Amino acid sequence: MGILRDYVIEQAKIYNNKASNKEKKNKTPQEWLTDVLNKIDDCTLATHVGKFTHPGSKISLYSQDRSRCAGYVSSSNSLCQTDIVVNAAYLATASILLKELEDGQVVLEHFRQRTEFLANELAEFDIDINGYADKVDKISAPSYPDKTEGILKQVYFPVENTYKILTVLPSSSLFLTLGMKLQAMRMHYSECKDEKSDNYGQPRAMVPNMTAIAFGGTKPQNISALNSRYGTAGRLLSSLPPVWSADNVRLPKKNFFGEIIYGKAVQQKLTSMCKLFAAEWNNHQIRNSIKNILDSLIDDVMQRADEINMVQANWSDTLDKLPEHQKIWLDIQFIEYRYEHTEWIEDVGEDFGRWLAKSVSFTEGYSHLLLGDGETAFFAERFSSVLKEEMG
Repeated sequence: MGILRDYVIEQAKIYNNKASNKEKKNKTPQEWLTDVLNKIDDCTLATHVGKFTHPGSKISLYSQDRSRCAGYVSSSNSLCQTDIVVNAAYLATASILLKELEDGQVVLEHFRQRTEFLANELAEFDIDINGYADKVDKISAPSYPDKTEGILKQVYFPVENTYKILTVLPSSSLFLTLGMKLQAMRMHYSECKDEKSDNYGQPRAMVPNMTAIAFGGTKPQNISALNSRYGTAGRLLSSLPPVWSADNVRLPKKNFFGEIIYGKAVQQKLTSMCKLFAAEWNNHQIRNSIKNILDSLIDDVMQRADEINMVQANWSDTLDKLPEHQKIWLDIQFIEYRYEHTEWIEDVGEDFGRWLAKSVSFTEGYSHLLLGDGETAFFAERFSSVLKEEMG
């Protein structure tokens, strides 16, 4: 017997055992399936369900957009299941439509494609596929609401010179499909560790630090069909900042700026700055461009400093030639001292100014470009101001 036939027979038995009215207790599998399919009109297809934000929401959307959104995961560029919003009394209909058959496709898709496979499955119950396929077609594209609901969350989104108020609807299809994939990963992970499993010893992966969230409480069926089927709890991926690894961080021995700040990206910025200093003009646009490159270089320096600050404390204790003010800035053991004193900030700023002025004169093709005390002081002051902002 096929998956659908087994499922219908099983569900008909469950229905007969639970039916309170004796006259309804003796439905055949054919009668049960016919009654269930007759309620297709009461279903609403969805990819985004407002009830996931507020259980009282009546809004749901069904997006069939298949555009490619580079850089973002969305329901339009992912293989995710269609959800169904339906009254709990008609949940059996939604469950049938979302039942996965032997080929991996759900009954809903077989109806849409009017497959011979589903036609033969339904024929065993003397049911013709075409009439119900027409019903499915009619629920495929529910109309979009012309207004939102006050119980849903809204955000102000900038559009040109104004703001638009947008309602954010979670994609239940994407969210619950992610949950199913994570569950499959967990099962595979366990099998790979089980000596009795055929997958024992195979490569495996896990997604750590997830959070579980439940929708609907004791009645998940009131939220959506997918939530009822798979949703004792949904899974949220961790969105914490990355943890720095200090294993490969290079530490300075004598001078942070002379030893640590290097690389192709830094060299390209130095070359761009040299071109601006060497220009025949000195207008507002050139000065702003120099400031922008300077700020970008400072960002590079601060990122390297942050990496070193993730190294275990006291790493600088044995480095006699590293200036004391750089130790205070870079070694986490001095974290409290940094906020209580400020003299080190000016010293680090001056180190930066001298390094940058010297780096300009050592840039290939610009050895003739010698910057004076004014530029060096400007670099130092800008870097010191950034450090002061960081220290609060």
